[in-house]
Amino acid sequence: MTTTVTRLSPTYLKLIRKFPLRVISSEAEYDAAISMIQDLAIKGEHGLDNGEADYLYALSSLVESYEIAHHPIGPDGLRPHERLKWLSDESRLSQAKLAKLLGVSQPLVSLILLGKRELTISHIRRLSEHFHINPRYFMA
Repeated sequence: MTTTVTRLSPTYLKLIRKFPLRVISSEAEYDAAISMIQDLAIKGEHGLDNGEADYLYALSSLVESYEIAHHPIGPDGLRPHERLKWLSDESRLSQAKLAKLLGVSQPLVSLILLGKRELTISHIRRLSEHFHINPRYFMA
């Protein structure tokens, strides 16, 4: 049995040292991974060497896996918090009024609209009644 040893490029190794490729398990790691992807994306597809392109591909796969598990996207391409933000904007519902509707603080509404906190069943029930829409609209 013959094995082939692939020599890793210096740029790939440098990126690995900066942000090791491993399963993303927190929002902080997710944010750091997105930052790395953005830094590489600025160079453009043709501006990356082979090591950078390999790293970007692997990191993008890890980010995608985390997003599927933690940031579900509905059939319309929007996440639940994005749908809520769109509805709030369209109906000119301020964060203060939304907080009152949901029975939560304004800082919590901000976190919900940013996607940092999930809508609860109680929130979804209140929103569906207020907007006269199916509760499933706020579920992925």
